[in-house]
Amino acid sequence: MSPPPLSRWILARSLPAASRADVLAELDREFGVSCRELGGMAAARWYRRQALASVLPALAMRKERAVIVLEQLWQDTRYAVRTLSHAKLFTLVAALALGLGIGGGVITFAAADAFLFKPLPFDRPDELVHVWSADTPRGRNQLRSSLQEYDAWLASEAVESAALFNYTSEELTAGADPERVASGRVSANTFDVLGVAPIIGRAFQPGEDQPGAAPVVIVSHRFWQARLGGRAGVLSESLEIGGVRRQVIGVMPASFLFPLPITEFWVPYSLDRARYTPDVQPFQVVARLKPGMAAERAEEALTAATLPVASAFAPLAGRTANVTSLRGALNFAYDIFAIGSVVVGLANLIV
Repeated sequence: MSPPPLSRWILARSLPAASRADVLAELDREFGVSCRELGGMAAARWYRRQALASVLPALAMRKERAVIVLEQLWQDTRYAVRTLSHAKLFTLVAALALGLGIGGGVITFAAADAFLFKPLPFDRPDELVHVWSADTPRGRNQLRSSLQEYDAWLASEAVESAALFNYTSEELTAGADPERVASGRVSANTFDVLGVAPIIGRAFQPGEDQPGAAPVVIVSHRFWQARLGGRAGVLSESLEIGGVRRQVIGVMPASFLFPLPITEFWVPYSLDRARYTPDVQPFQVVARLKPGMAAERAEEALTAATLPVASAFAPLAGRTANVTSLRGALNFAYDIFAIGSVVVGLANLIV
């Protein structure tokens, strides 16, 4: 069975060109797994949710553009009022309609200003960057990274701290029918690097991303409310994820949407170095630069740190580092889900 064609078409045109092929290939693979495990209809629903999450960034237009639109709307309204002044009844009806339209536009812009353009709710967000692997001769500047590259970057003079993450989906068993739920895989220090702590419980501790560690999970505020009833005793509960029973150890704030808005929970990697050899490159890297370190200087330093690793391991030959803003790398407008009408409209289009 093939992915829903309209959803895949939307995905192909909304993803950044540099990472489009890799992301589509990974989603197609996940779709195949979902088809085998859950059936075609459930897999199609999951794929449509991924498409929805990817097209939402396109809605985040710049403030300047929004202001121009509102100014044009106001000019058109003034012209309409002058034109309609000779037909009083029609003018009354038209004025009411225009008032509702303008009011809705102002409210939408206020929501956009509050949710789309505000700084990411991490500690010192301007110091956070996304570090990609790059293969410049082949024109591929946003590649996922190996554990060996991460080690080199972590030791770089440009970086204060760094963490591993990726978005995926996990099979959640709750009741008779398992379902695939959007999740994040992270290294144990990810929440510390971002500077965000759970509102209930604790973050992952060092060692919980190593082989043999006790299975744990941190859930989103939305998941806690909708799926766990917002119970105060949530830390005494456990979830069966991917066939593994995991203890709930924390609940993140409602504002924490990482790495995608639809992420429902986070589980730590099991960083078995025998498994994650240089040819295995599944990781995305978020780094906190040292105070005063410009992104351009950081990219130079991280590329220099990459060279010995790229020379030592054939699968990494020619690799460099590419530093981008974290907001851009996350590929979504951070709190856009707060604009419910937009979400409903898009869902109706692609489902």
